[in-house]
Amino acid sequence: APHFMGASGSKSKGKSSSPKSKRAEKQSKRQEDKMGCAASKDALSEPQASPSPPAPTPSNAASPHVQPSSPPVRSANDKRAEQFVESIFAGGGGIEKTLNAGDKLIEQGVDAEKMFFIKEGQVDLVLRGDDGDVQLATRGPGSVLGELSMLLGLKTSSAAVAVGKVVVIEVFQDTLVKLLEEQALKAGQLFKVIATYTSERISEISGKMRANVVQSQAPTAKSAPTLSPTDISKQRQVFGISSDQKLIGVYSCSVRREQNAVKESNAHFGDMYIFEGSLCFDLKMFAFHKQMVLDATEIVSFLKSAEEPGVVEVQSKGQSVELTIPDGFDEAILVMEACRLRAKALKIQQDGMAADARSSRSSNTNVSADTLDDFHHMVEPMVGREDENVLSKKRTVNLQLKEEDWHAFLGVATQRKFKKGEYLLKEGQATATLFQVVRGTLRIELQLQGQATAVVVGYRGVGEMLGETSLLKEGRATASVAADSDTTVLCIEGRSLEQLFSTNPGLPSRFFFFLASYQAERLYKLTESFASSKKHGTTVALPMSLRVPIGTCMTNQAYIGIIRKWLKKELEEAVEAKRNELVATLHAFDFYVYAQDYKDIPEPEQLAAEAQMLASKYISGRTSMCLLTFVDTPVVDTISAQLDQLKGGSLPTSDARQIFKPAQAAVLSHLDHTIYEQFLGSSHYRYILELKAKESVIPSLDDFKVQRVMGEGGFGQVIEVIKRDCGTHYAMKVMQKEMMKQNLGSSWRKKIASEQHLMSVLQHPFLVNLKYAFQNPDFLILVMDIVQYGDLSEFVLTKKRLTPDQVKWALMEVVEVMSYIHGQSILYRDLKPENLLIDGDGHVRLIDMGLAARITDKAPYRSSRVGTDCYMAPEVRWSRRRRTPYGKSADWYTVGVLLYEFTHGALPYSARDTENPIYRGGTWPSHTCQTCAEGLLTQDHKSRLGCGSGGDAEIKAHPYFAGVDWEIVSACKISSPMKGVKGMPKKKKDKEMQAQRTAGDIADADRAEVDDMHQQEYNIDSWNFVSPTAVTEEYMESVYQCVSSI
Repeated sequence: APHFMGASGSKSKGKSSSPKSKRAEKQSKRQEDKMGCAASKDALSEPQASPSPPAPTPSNAASPHVQPSSPPVRSANDKRAEQFVESIFAGGGGIEKTLNAGDKLIEQGVDAEKMFFIKEGQVDLVLRGDDGDVQLATRGPGSVLGELSMLLGLKTSSAAVAVGKVVVIEVFQDTLVKLLEEQALKAGQLFKVIATYTSERISEISGKMRANVVQSQAPTAKSAPTLSPTDISKQRQVFGISSDQKLIGVYSCSVRREQNAVKESNAHFGDMYIFEGSLCFDLKMFAFHKQMVLDATEIVSFLKSAEEPGVVEVQSKGQSVELTIPDGFDEAILVMEACRLRAKALKIQQDGMAADARSSRSSNTNVSADTLDDFHHMVEPMVGREDENVLSKKRTVNLQLKEEDWHAFLGVATQRKFKKGEYLLKEGQATATLFQVVRGTLRIELQLQGQATAVVVGYRGVGEMLGETSLLKEGRATASVAADSDTTVLCIEGRSLEQLFSTNPGLPSRFFFFLASYQAERLYKLTESFASSKKHGTTVALPMSLRVPIGTCMTNQAYIGIIRKWLKKELEEAVEAKRNELVATLHAFDFYVYAQDYKDIPEPEQLAAEAQMLASKYISGRTSMCLLTFVDTPVVDTISAQLDQLKGGSLPTSDARQIFKPAQAAVLSHLDHTIYEQFLGSSHYRYILELKAKESVIPSLDDFKVQRVMGEGGFGQVIEVIKRDCGTHYAMKVMQKEMMKQNLGSSWRKKIASEQHLMSVLQHPFLVNLKYAFQNPDFLILVMDIVQYGDLSEFVLTKKRLTPDQVKWALMEVVEVMSYIHGQSILYRDLKPENLLIDGDGHVRLIDMGLAARITDKAPYRSSRVGTDCYMAPEVRWSRRRRTPYGKSADWYTVGVLLYEFTHGALPYSARDTENPIYRGGTWPSHTCQTCAEGLLTQDHKSRLGCGSGGDAEIKAHPYFAGVDWEIVSACKISSPMKGVKGMPKKKKDKEMQAQRTAGDIADADRAEVDDMHQQEYNIDSWNFVSPTAVTEEYMESVYQCVSSI
């Protein structure tokens, strides 16, 4: 049998029999330098991350007739491969054909019947598009064209145009295929050449896509052109930045670093170089220079200072860098944010693609056996099946691998296991092996010149292969491959394949057809993505796992704001013919948002007026410039009829708030079918992707900057912190596990987890909500809303009193939040003024779920005596002695105590431990206030207000709350009479050093190695938590502080 492995396609690894001149060697070196490092020529490098050639100039991009670069010097192996392919084409009935400059050899998007071998001249591969043509590559003597159509049975993915005089051999695919079916050995050799050639095309178009991403995503700073190419190259070497990273801008600045809340006292001065994937600093002190590099993917936000102009904090995990940029500040921060967003979006998309790949192979993710036989399903993609998809049915060639081939491959394959961090291959290592991941993930690394650590350029997940080109060329690994997690791979070495081929003459043709088809499908998808990027402005195809439905977006205030910014930008940049369409779309979008806000209008008169305005402007006003013409007539008629009822006072308020719901549904459908796909390909959508990605990330202490200790307790401290990626202030409760174990006993984990679980299921505007929970070996951490205005105990412990309106407001919100808690099947059991805080907008915020208890329909009562004695309901006080359990009634009694105490400054009963406590009575601001309080304070819970069959509706319907629209109380749309009221602040201990020490203790615990016994004893499995609303709220709060490129 012929020697198949390493016999063809090698341009640089094999030795030529004819000596090269020095000039030819330099020319070859220049050609390789243009293509970046050698990783771009091997399938070990990721398509999206492989180093790229220089981006085409605008003139080149617009025209296929570009001046080709000098072809690389071909080795003896190349020439032998070309002679072989030429003989195959000639022997298959090929006809020699001559073309002149500009002649079309292949049209894009047609069914191809022929293949071509280039004997002389050069041909441009051109991608046709609405916005002009883009040159993909140039092909010269020895190249084959039309292989994708033969291998995949698809329409041509690009056009081929002659550059000058070209001589080709053309052959009909059917004739060639017939020849190959008769001569299996030649078929194997030909498909090996095609597989090698296709892998090189993948590298080229990957580089082109990367160049276009840089062109389209990176804004150009004014200061960049002041550096010469020599200076830029020098700075790349100084910082260890790869040559494919474009320099965007250079700015003078001063720098102060912060780590674990400790900031450098002195600033360092120098220059900041913004590359597309890195922020690089050359800091100067006399004749000394110090370099610092920040990876754009590790940066979480840029926070502008509200106090000092020209100052921005670059926030990363566990640290920040304060930059003062005296000149070009606004431009610099926008450039930095654009680079950060681009890097983040690429990572999210790569992760999403990997997730899609994993989900499509869901049966493979739970592999647990250890023998090769148990990994059969991982090799099955290499075996043809009768039910293959339509791509295979259309193929001209039918050389699918057979079942016996599969067993033969397993016979020579080896299984290897790698621990996380262990290397499968080192860059430069000789290799001729095909790898397939059967468990875990591999990462691809490149070692860049002048940089100590390697750069990760891609990943390979379960079912994916790598090493195709090295196998074909018997070359050296052009990148390092390491296990990103504990990983198992199947390995088929080249020499094992040679032995296999020698005993099975028909196998080489089928194997190399499989390899060529695998490469061809990758190339086809890559070309399609490239075409899509030129047409829609996207960089890569968006995986399904990254598509957020428009209905989800339009219920999220952050997403709504991002979409509207995009619409405004599109309108500003639109050509005249598109403007009217975009204006109408913007009107439809605005109507949807206004109709959402309309539902929360508090006053009935204002509700009716707003409904009339919306209807006249968008629905029924035939002369309105904002009319939604796509809303069906029956919907318009229904809205008009309900509007008449609303004006006549016969439409209930709850129904009035839903008048525009059908029109909103029509708008949602209209937006989905007109503009949403285009939005998904925009840079604005990347902000949504970043927000969505954050929703599943459990934070650590590195994500926060500690400020000061707010208070201390038996188990730990409460510290004010700032979240680095948004600047939001939180209260962080830090608890020591060992301390809780000693004080709470053996059931400490159950007790503390119960409180955390109750907090995690409750999310309400009148609660101090839990945002995050995480842990390390020594600490449990809760991150909650921070409320600075103190509690209401001051208004019962001192002579200060709330006004009657303020009392009524506070009670209204207490009733609302208590109704919500009961609705979640939870008893609170510790209501008192100390647990009621007032926020900056004058709203009540309930804290401390320490005594709360879960109830169920089958077990709606509790019997333990808990709570604060003077606020305790009679049924709780006597529950054990009388053996009578209690339920929600206990909380409503305490609401009555609050109403009495806020009004009188004293408790309602004396002699509370007797059978007949004495009611004090007193002077009331109104009769309704008195009857409400006394109804809630009834000693017999069976007749207490709120404890009958009507439940909390009885309280809400009481005359004391007349005029309250309970549907919108929690929307916080009504101005609070308590705004500006400051209660008694919690005792604070402003000890920054103490907070820093605590942060240091937590960081040490994060880094400590933990044995399995300690983990089992101290870990709480259900502790980690991210609030579903936290990310959106952070974005809305920080929208004016965080730098945004949209």
